[in-house]
Amino acid sequence: MIAPALEAVEYHDETLPGAFLQPSPYRGTPTPDIDARWEKLWDWGAFNVPEDKIPLLNKSKDDPWHHTDPSHGGGVAGLFWGFHQIHCLDLLRQMSYKEEYEKSGQRLPSILRDPEALRRTHLDHCIELIRMDMMCQADVTPYLVLDRPDDSTGALNIDFSVFKRCRDFGKVANWMKDHIAISSVRDSEGHHSR
Repeated sequence: MIAPALEAVEYHDETLPGAFLQPSPYRGTPTPDIDARWEKLWDWGAFNVPEDKIPLLNKSKDDPWHHTDPSHGGGVAGLFWGFHQIHCLDLLRQMSYKEEYEKSGQRLPSILRDPEALRRTHLDHCIELIRMDMMCQADVTPYLVLDRPDDSTGALNIDFSVFKRCRDFGKVANWMKDHIAISSVRDSEGHHSR
């Protein structure tokens, strides 16, 4: 397998804050600022994958791949799988706030302008790919259960804040920024193909 950006991968340890009401610049009723923050996480375009590396991705060089400009290497246009997963989470976020978008008067995200059948297909595609990716990763990081001594019902308190070894997302994003070969990749419907 080939992953050109592995050269940029650095790891760090951190506790991911998982409280139900944990503040985050990515949470809450959609605003243009929140939408822009999400889009900056995944909307990067494509990079060059040298054609001779295509078999390492278990793909055939004979397929009609889209090629980058020779000034960018002339190989096959590649996108980051992880950025696609964030794109999919963004679509699910947008759908969960459908009514708020409609009430706000702001421009609707493309997923909310799509015909219902296309919207459903796109969402099912995203849900399925996220499921497969999560099962492929099979994260076994434990999260813990706390007693609630003041609760006579016996209910427990789950601590969703977990200690993880994470890839430095900023380093990966910077690698992508430095290697953009196609600034935007959209399908025939005008949707991002990530």
